[in-house]
Amino acid sequence: MQVDFVKIFIELILFYINILLIAKGQKVNRLDENERKNRFLKFVIPDVRKDTKLHFSVLFIAIIVIVLEIVYAFWGYGKSCNSFGQAFINVSNQISQNFGTVIICAIVFVVCTVLFMIITYRSVGVISQTDGDGNRRLTVSEIDNEYIEFSKPESIDGHSNLLLIAGDLSFLGDIPDIESIKNRKTRETCKKMFSESCSDYECCTKKCPPNLKNKCIRKSKQFEQLVELRKNGITFHIICKEPNLSNDIQYKRRLGFLKTILEDNLSIHFLPKDTLESGICVLGRIKVNGGIKQLFWHWKDPEQHRIYIVPEPKKVDSSENKTLIYLLETVLWQFAKEADQSLFNGYIKEYEKVIN
Repeated sequence: MQVDFVKIFIELILFYINILLIAKGQKVNRLDENERKNRFLKFVIPDVRKDTKLHFSVLFIAIIVIVLEIVYAFWGYGKSCNSFGQAFINVSNQISQNFGTVIICAIVFVVCTVLFMIITYRSVGVISQTDGDGNRRLTVSEIDNEYIEFSKPESIDGHSNLLLIAGDLSFLGDIPDIESIKNRKTRETCKKMFSESCSDYECCTKKCPPNLKNKCIRKSKQFEQLVELRKNGITFHIICKEPNLSNDIQYKRRLGFLKTILEDNLSIHFLPKDTLESGICVLGRIKVNGGIKQLFWHWKDPEQHRIYIVPEPKKVDSSENKTLIYLLETVLWQFAKEADQSLFNGYIKEYEKVIN
């Protein structure tokens, strides 16, 4: 019995074409680039990452077909042999006699499978980046870059105020649990970096910190930008939710670290727990550029996971925009509860536990 490689190849190609045709009609969301773990795909497919696993069905079909052909070959030999061992020997002899052909066919199968995986992935369409109102749909990393662009030092008047409307400030990153780092040298280096001034720093190593859901705050470009803005005399007003008394340790450390670094340039107001804290969905920033106040904001897309709606930035150039900015910058700020020094002292103690 000879394995019909041409027949297998034709079967696979037909399956691949059917999957490709299905992919042509698919529309999916984009995924955050920071979440891309498959380095091979990131290298081969450099465009926007798509929320689809349809291309893996090509690989799945290839594995199923090959397995079935192998089982079929053993079944055919098994009928003419006295035992499974004898069937295995016969199949092995067939492979050894046609080893060159087997290797060439295997290479062709692999190349075709990879090629169709890439083509299938690229054929899947992405849902439009704008909605019916002209707002953009962005991922987390894209929004992060937009805020960095909006808050460039050259685009903010010196000695002015920058208002941040935030949740728990997780976009800045986390404070590492330094004591959990096993390597003593790495641990001491990280502790030293967090103890010293942030004026000229770089994170100690790629291994520090371990096991953080968010990136280390010392690697955060947004945090680095806040430190740079502080040098220009910018003061920061932050409206955010209040940490829970019993938990939210990471959030408390984050606030303590910010207050330690930004000192008197930082004022924080907490949203009342019984009103807006759980209900407010708009996040953003208000700056002064050339004497004109500007708002950049976003909110979660209710229909798509980890996708956010981002309108065009607003300027105080109309009564509508002026009212909107006034409500966020003045009314909401005054409505929120001011964090007094006693609260900050508690957050600073939580942070100092890490470095002491």
